[in-house]
Amino acid sequence: MTISAYAKAIDDVLRPIGFKKKRHVWNRNHENYIDVVDMQIAKSGDGLAINIGVFEREIYTECWQERGPEFVDEASCIVRTRLGQLIDGKDRWWKLGDPDGLREVKKALGEFGLEFVERMHSARGMELFLDESGVRKSYYPLPAIYLAIIILKSGNRSDGCQLLQELKGRNTGDWQRRVDYILDKHCEH
Repeated sequence: MTISAYAKAIDDVLRPIGFKKKRHVWNRNHENYIDVVDMQIAKSGDGLAINIGVFEREIYTECWQERGPEFVDEASCIVRTRLGQLIDGKDRWWKLGDPDGLREVKKALGEFGLEFVERMHSARGMELFLDESGVRKSYYPLPAIYLAIIILKSGNRSDGCQLLQELKGRNTGDWQRRVDYILDKHCEH
């Protein structure tokens, strides 16, 4: 199998349900959300992983003070995961030479990937996913910042501000300045 064969197989699943493709990324607008599917090619060129995410413009804008892209890549999403994680909780890379790979990707995308993006079409769905993913204690702060914004938008000011205070205490530089901006806007400290 080739990368082009995988791209066509994914396109066969996504295009009929409203996804548009640019290179190895697919987007679908759904109310306030943009669903994203991305083919990540291994550095060795002999395999690929499928990344899935959901972008929500208000949360993104609150964090970055800019509107964000019109066509969204997976790295810009508010919630993101890999198709393999959705299947069995493990990272999965499909080898280009695997004769079952195309069938597995199409089946898993339909069974797990699309169900994931549907669950993320609410602030509560995103909040639960981020919380269950352990982002509050993660070394990388961005998902926890998004979680704090979601919590603040839901009206739970004390939990959102508390999370931001925790993040401020364990981050420096640009991340700390980003957290400070959101704290100043929403929380008394």
